[in-house]
Amino acid sequence: MKAKRIKEWLLPKGGFVFGFFLLICVFFSHNTPNDFYFVSGAVITFFSIGFLGYWINDWSDFKLDLVAKKTNLTNGFTTISKLLIFVVLSAFSVVPWIIILPIDKIVIVSLVGQFALFIIYSCPPIRAKRIPFLGLILDAFYANVIPVNLAFYTACLYFKIEISGVLFSSLVIWAFVYGIRGIIVHHYFDRKNDEISGEYNLFQTFKKQSVFKLTSLFYFLEIAFRTLTLWKLVCFLNPMISENQSLLTHALFVISLVFTLTDIINFFRKLPPNPFASNWNDVFNQKAVICCFLIQFGSANYLFLIISISLLVLLFSFNQWLPFQIFLAQVSLLINHFIYECLYAFRGVLPKSVWRKNIKNWKLTHQKKHKRTVAIFNENKDKYTETFIKGHVDFLPLNKVYYFGKLPVNIFPWGNVFSDNGFLSRFQNITFDFFGIDQRKVFKNKLSRSIKGRKINVVLAEFGTMGAQIYEACELAGVPLVVVFYGYDAWYKSTLDSNILKYKEMFSYSSKVIGVSLDICRQLEKLGCPKEKIEYLPCYVNLRQFSYSDYLGRHQIVLSVGRFSETKSPHLTILAFNEVLKEIPEAKLVLVGKDGGGELFEACHILVKALQIEDKVEFKGILTPREVKNEMDKASVFVQHSITTPINGDKEGTPVSIMEAMASGLPVVATNHAGIAELIKSGENGFLVEEFDYLSMAKQIVYCLNNLELMSEIGKNASHSIYSNELIVNHQKILQGILTESTKK
Repeated sequence: MKAKRIKEWLLPKGGFVFGFFLLICVFFSHNTPNDFYFVSGAVITFFSIGFLGYWINDWSDFKLDLVAKKTNLTNGFTTISKLLIFVVLSAFSVVPWIIILPIDKIVIVSLVGQFALFIIYSCPPIRAKRIPFLGLILDAFYANVIPVNLAFYTACLYFKIEISGVLFSSLVIWAFVYGIRGIIVHHYFDRKNDEISGEYNLFQTFKKQSVFKLTSLFYFLEIAFRTLTLWKLVCFLNPMISENQSLLTHALFVISLVFTLTDIINFFRKLPPNPFASNWNDVFNQKAVICCFLIQFGSANYLFLIISISLLVLLFSFNQWLPFQIFLAQVSLLINHFIYECLYAFRGVLPKSVWRKNIKNWKLTHQKKHKRTVAIFNENKDKYTETFIKGHVDFLPLNKVYYFGKLPVNIFPWGNVFSDNGFLSRFQNITFDFFGIDQRKVFKNKLSRSIKGRKINVVLAEFGTMGAQIYEACELAGVPLVVVFYGYDAWYKSTLDSNILKYKEMFSYSSKVIGVSLDICRQLEKLGCPKEKIEYLPCYVNLRQFSYSDYLGRHQIVLSVGRFSETKSPHLTILAFNEVLKEIPEAKLVLVGKDGGGELFEACHILVKALQIEDKVEFKGILTPREVKNEMDKASVFVQHSITTPINGDKEGTPVSIMEAMASGLPVVATNHAGIAELIKSGENGFLVEEFDYLSMAKQIVYCLNNLELMSEIGKNASHSIYSNELIVNHQKILQGILTESTKK
């Protein structure tokens, strides 16, 4: 997804900017080493500035994108890593101008303006992207106008060509109008995401027809100024270039007219493409110009040919649809092995400081061959609430292959059970849809071959429902299966009704079946799982992120973290807190989380409004684990009112958020429910009340808030009970042992 995010600007911006840069280089380059260094420096600074702009924008939008579930380049990076990448990109953006590229006052002003617009557009407190119309204008300037004119001007400056004022002005207007149209379309199609995240969008209430008319206006202005610019360019260049080169510029102008005419005819015939979609106008701007000059530029010199091929690969993303991606991966692997082998062979000659670190990496690479490989199967690729599964994917000390999807046909980081080639797998999906073929009919055999082909030693199914889907493929491949039950998959009535027969067959084949609470383990035995196959192992908790912190001196904040699901019953937590306010009016409730499969999130907002306590309750939405830890460090008590749902009989397992709160030294008030009662001894390391008894929960919260020093001791006991629990502390080692032992049977 991040590759797709990067691709969004590489072609629209890259093709447009480099087209004019290469135009000057093709006509005036003497193919000298200096020219090669000049072009290389320009390529480096362009991509660095482009990445930097997106990095700053995504860093500023991180929380909003997380809420809207949009791809964000900065996701997964720490603040220090983000800052380091920012510094590196800034350096690569500026250094080529100092060392290689020509520079004058206009260039300096343009660069300063570009970096200033990055900050003004994206970053608080100004954040101009939220200001009506100004945001559109600034976006067009920093994304189109400044880059294309800076590239064109720099090339002319290097080759000492005097620029026509009319040509420069028409190019500015063309780039501006092109940028405005692009950002209008982007805002229109992104309005739903912006509505979810609460981000401002100028076209939130506009009807499609109104935006279409506005886009059409800019569209016709764009092709008018493009035609003017190209004609002025032909007139400007003709006196300075050869006859053959003159033919190229005229041919380019004619191609532009043909593309323009095609678009106009299609527009008035109301046929696609249109100003909302990618049209011939965009094809010319993004591809035709740069392809035309890259071909001629690359044919002049082998060094320029290397640059040309590299740019084509980057801009047109050949690696997304050709076996080129596989080829590059294999070449990279071979080069790494060759380097490590050489370092190992000459370890006596090279200084120890050089080879020791590399030999360690070399050994780790070769040790992987002797490690067992586990295939982890899960429905969601990276769901924010499933940190316990992310812990398996990131930290389980085995070689890992990650399969995901409702029907788990996708393989991370790339690939598909039908084909490792992205193009072929997409083509497969299209043909299946066209002919009405159910993927499930061929899924079992394909998955079995994929497991065999990747030399999987053992399969770990996250959730019983996933195990029910894949056990037949595992059996066909002859690979052992370990299944983990987390809660709903063991209790939810409709889930059991639809899977009970598959469960029994899965139990029969599985090597081990893990329950994350003793309550679930007892239920698994009732469902027909042999007792000797059942293992109790609480969910994974990242104790490095949720270390103990001192409790004293905190504000009277009640914290709840989790999905807004029926089993967690956040509405009962709100009712309990409403009673707390009668005793402690200055108390505050912070609710972290959002979705849960139902409508409880909005229902809780409605309840808070009805109780008239909106100023006392804060809905934080989706937060990262680091942000959750920050909230825990500020809170006085952690609350969770988990229940057994009265209709479907659904229950929790052992809630991870409660274990995280206890590990952090936060006293917990929760219900006597499922795995929670296995963690908390009421009055010693937390407090338990009965399910649905929100009045008793309120009394217990009041007691906690009025006895902060006593709660400090309770918090210490809670943290100690987590850190002294061998099953929680050594979760990864125990799971690794279960998986490894399963491969020996």
